[in-house]
Order: sequence, then C-alpha cells, then structure tokens
Amino acid sequence: MKLKPRLSQYGTTIYTVPKANGYNKLLLHEFELDLLEQVVKYTYLRAVELIDYFVVIRDKNGFSNEDNVRTRQNATKRLAKIKDAGVLKSNEASEYKGHNLLYKRIFYTFTKRTLEILYSLNRLTDDELAYYTVVLEKNMRFKPPSIHSIAIAALGTRLDLQLNSKLGKDDFVISKGTTHPLFKNYTDEADQIFPDLLLELPDLNKLLVFEVDGGRQLRDVIASKYFRYKKMLSSDYVKKYNSELQVHVIFLPIDADFLTDENRSSKSHRIKHLKNCIPSFEKWGSNLNIFTIRYSAIEEFVNRTITFSEHLSEYGLNALMNQWIFNLESALMPLNYKVTVLTEQELLPQTKLTAFSPDTVIKLKQVGKKEKHYFVLYMNNGDIRSQQRYLKTIQRLTAINESESNNLHINLLLLYATFHSRKTDVLNDLVASDDLQIFATSEEEWRELAEAENMERVVLPLYEQNNKLLSYTLRKENYRL
Repeated sequence: MKLKPRLSQYGTTIYTVPKANGYNKLLLHEFELDLLEQVVKYTYLRAVELIDYFVVIRDKNGFSNEDNVRTRQNATKRLAKIKDAGVLKSNEASEYKGHNLLYKRIFYTFTKRTLEILYSLNRLTDDELAYYTVVLEKNMRFKPPSIHSIAIAALGTRLDLQLNSKLGKDDFVISKGTTHPLFKNYTDEADQIFPDLLLELPDLNKLLVFEVDGGRQLRDVIASKYFRYKKMLSSDYVKKYNSELQVHVIFLPIDADFLTDENRSSKSHRIKHLKNCIPSFEKWGSNLNIFTIRYSAIEEFVNRTITFSEHLSEYGLNALMNQWIFNLESALMPLNYKVTVLTEQELLPQTKLTAFSPDTVIKLKQVGKKEKHYFVLYMNNGDIRSQQRYLKTIQRLTAINESESNNLHINLLLLYATFHSRKTDVLNDLVASDDLQIFATSEEEWRELAEAENMERVVLPLYEQNNKLLSYTLRKENYRL
C-alpha cells in the first residue's frame, strides 16, 4: 500500500487510505498514526484509553477541545470511521460486564491494513512487521485480555500522553520487555527476566522498568524478580550495553486509581508486602534503584526522574535541607521556638557516620519548655532504600532512648520534598516503642506555612502514622513540637 501525504484544509498532513475488500475510503491524519501505533504495541486497547489518547493528540494538533463531552463523542465517531475503513476492529468482552460503562469493555485491536499503513510510512521496521504479523495471526479469534494486560496497556498510553503532551518531551521510548534489546538479548536463560513495560529516556541514560502487580504473586516470586534484576544489572553484559545506564525497577500494584473498579482498594498493604519481599539492608549496584509506589504517584515520579530529583545528589539534598530549615525557623519563630541544627556527633559523640545516619539533627526549644531532639531523614516516595533507612533508624532510636548511659530522648522526623510524595508514600508497620514519636512532613508544606500571613491559627504540617492505612495522617488537634 502506497500512501502519499497532502495538506488538509487545517494545515495538517493527511493520507488517503483507498477502498479495498469492502472497506470504506479513509482520510487519515498523520497524528492519528500515533494512535495506530499504540494499538499495535499493546494488541488490545480499551475504548476508554483510546479515546483519552485521541482527545489529547487531537488537541495537540490544533483541534478544539473546549467541550469535553462533545470532543469525546467526536472521538468515538472518528474511531467508528477508522473501523469502517478496516484500519481497526473492535470487540466487546462479555467477561467484563461488571463494568457499567461500555467503553471499559470494548477493546480495539489492529488489522492487516493497520500494519500495511504503518509499514508503508516507515513507522514499522521489517522485523517489527514480521513480529506483529505473527501476533495478528495468533489473535484472529478475539480473546479478552487479562486485567494484567489491560493495566499494562493503560499505563503505557498514559505515560506516553504525560511525556509527549504534558511535558513536551520527544526523546523517549515505551516498549514491552519482550521487545527491548537489553532484555531480549540477555543470554543468561536461568536468570532471564522480561519486565511488563519499559520507559527509556536515552538522553538521560535512564530506564524505568515497570512490574505491574496483580496482587497474586507470592513473596518468593517477587524476591526472585529482585535477585534476577540485581544479577543482570551487575553483569558485564549490561556494562557493555551502556555503562552509564541507571535502571529504576518500579513495582506498581493495580489499585483503585489504576483501573477504577468498585472491587479495588488503595492496596496499601500490598505495597507493604512488596517492600518486605526485598531482603532487609540488602546491597545492590549503584545502577539499580527499586521502588514500590501507588499508581497515583506515577506522574510525579516520572516528572522527578526527568528533572533528576528522584534521587537527590549530596548537593541537592543539602540545598533542600537548608531551604527546609530556613522555612522551619521562619514558621516557628512567631510561636517562640528556637531551631538549632546539630551534627550527629555533636549529639552522640561516640557514633560513626554510616549509610543509616540521619541527614541532619535538629534541636527545638520553646520558651519555658523542655528542649526536644529529632533525627531528620529525607524520604524518597516508594524507594526501598528510604524504607530500609527508616526501619534501621527506628531500631537505633529505640535503643538510644532505652539506654541508661545517657539522658537523651530523640524522636524521628521524615521529610519529603512535596505534599503529594508525603501523602502517597506507604511505609512499614510501626515497630517503634511507645515513647518514640515519628512524624512525617514535607518541605513544600513548610514553605507554604512560612509564607502564610496569618500565624494566629497555625496547624503545623506534622503527621502521625496510621497503622490501618500504613501512611501518615494529621491529628485533629495541633501538634506541639
């Protein structure tokens, strides 16, 4: 099939797909080729993801989206025209009748014409054409995809929209583990692993590896995945492939935000379980980072990855700490607090710095009251290393506070960069003694508090752990530091 481009009345590039085998002629916009690529990549896409994708790329190419309802209706009509031209086809999955909305149980897939169009316009290589032709032949008879496959496709399309449209980033590749050369060509068959989805950022030398978790895999299966990633990424094979590559492995449970469904929850306890599947205080190479996060935190996580703030450098951490301490002093000064910054050695002269030392130590003294000390840990949302530092610090502080060799009592303050990171992180069960206070807060919230004009009715942004939700919630009454 040969397709020649021409300009439409709107100034966009279009192609004429001719009639054939009873199918209608179609004027196909170039930006709609992106839509076809999404369907081919995942084999099946729900109508809800396809419409979401279509609406965004349509807006990006100059078509008005002022009326959201009408825009989505127009997208549905457009998909019907593409289907009438034999470029896509759809099926309803009776297995998902539990979904009240039809567009959540209608699945679109590609056809032979889809592959011919993409190949003729150099959107598919010879190898890709051969691969997807085999996929097409295997799926001639519709078989509804699993919830796991639906979630992978939904994640991929939403990541594409976030990067391409919201962030305006072009240099990225989203693919499945079975097609990515790093994993496809790894020769250690005993420890080979294929991620569910990959987001590659070549200009940043970063690879985000997603393990979409359906909640059924046992502890040893998750631990096995971790050990295989660890072994692979410490191998000479990866060093030769790209010695500068940083890999973030992200375990992502399918929760109520991921695929909206009356039967789904926030999956806090599943996240806790996944974190516990990684051996405590395990060491791995500097090119491997492991996260377990909520779906609602993915967008912020990707933004932080692009700006190199998902793992702060020593300089970046010092800058954040200094800014937070400045805002802490500004906010607490009207409440008659004095803030003093200490080193760990100044407070505990016999200790030595380790990977589990606090990022800073602060002493707070309110006029007329006893001074209080806090270890401060910077927390990275979902990061296994942060979780391990948190657990180790609880052990240390419990021992320090129970020791008879000193009169010190030290509490723990967990500092996140943003309100959203603090709110969406899930930590392990509280294992501290009753007299160890643990607070969570964020630099962003103290910055806003320091800028507040009215300090008469201040609620300090300090949160206590909620064992039921495994997160931190603010007490109704105000905290006293």
